[in-house]
Amino acid sequence: MQDILKCWGLENAAITQIDTHQKHAWDIDGRYVLKYYKNPETIMANIKLVHLLQSEDIPVVAYIPTLDDSLVSDCGHYALAEKLAGEHVNLFENPHMAAVFGRALGQLHAALANIEAEFEFEPKDYLKTWHNYILPGLGEDVPAEIVQHTQNELESIYLSLPKQPIHRDVHAQNVLFDAENEKVVGWLDFDLAYHDARLFDIAYMFAGLIMDSYDDAEKVAAWERALADFLNGYDSINPLLTGEREALNTFMVSIELLFVTYWKSQNNSGEAEKALKLAKWFYERR
Repeated sequence: MQDILKCWGLENAAITQIDTHQKHAWDIDGRYVLKYYKNPETIMANIKLVHLLQSEDIPVVAYIPTLDDSLVSDCGHYALAEKLAGEHVNLFENPHMAAVFGRALGQLHAALANIEAEFEFEPKDYLKTWHNYILPGLGEDVPAEIVQHTQNELESIYLSLPKQPIHRDVHAQNVLFDAENEKVVGWLDFDLAYHDARLFDIAYMFAGLIMDSYDDAEKVAAWERALADFLNGYDSINPLLTGEREALNTFMVSIELLFVTYWKSQNNSGEAEKALKLAKWFYERR
């Protein structure tokens, strides 16, 4: 790793691996984040996207040129970015930040829509994802009633939902807050950004938030308040359609079923069971 960091003159820096899913990121001296990408084209796409978002006043990372003044050089499939100040916020402990978060996502979605003509986002179709990926991998232990109801709802509502570029991986570790001044100061990790229903980002965020707490009545009540405040915050910037609000629970069910399929494909029965239990919980709340 020191050889890679020579490209930025940081070969003597302290290196700490960041706990990400694929272990492809490192903290460098507490000042930078080094990330590995499978190909340089992905790095350049990320850099272009970040520059476009900066032009829309969205707080995102700044990439650091190498000593030869290149953002991608013979260093390999690595990019170095400034480490943003800020903190990850637990909405259960900081419920007043839910509306702030909602407004920030509304602003991000508006910005992503604004730059769509200048950036080639991969088109996705969540209904095709359901039929071609989620459904075939669910297995017989997923109740047929839940599967059929979710499919009927998705087929009924999906085509009418607003589609645009989305972040695709909105969760607490990808957003940095200044809690004291009640604002979002950093959006991270646009590696999965693509074009699909904007509702996915909201459903994904709040499905993940309640993952380990849905059997705690106090946490559920706090989650419900946070969700209401988040949606109101989002609405104040980027109004949701009535159909989007009505489809939110169905999307949460389907996202957990997506994780059932994913974890089964990874032969992780424990995580698949957790996802199924949460899918059932969302279904029962419909």
